[in-house]
Amino acid sequence: MCSAPGPQFTPDPRLALIGVAIDKLAEEARAGGSGDGADGMAARLACIWAMMADLDPAMAQRLPYYTAAD
Repeated sequence: MCSAPGPQFTPDPRLALIGVAIDKLAEEARAGGSGDGADGMAARLACIWAMMADLDPAMAQRLPYYTAAD
């Protein structure tokens, strides 16, 4: 578990945007999906991934490891 941020910690506001995007997507999925179908959901997930990769380029470099065929 991560330790609590110290008094000098200032979170990047993009983290909040990612959280909102994930929460909205999850809410729509629980409600039976969004009106834009599977392709739209995939596109939105790709946008969330891009926001995360922008915050952490090292994580983005590991993408081939996550998507490698077994």
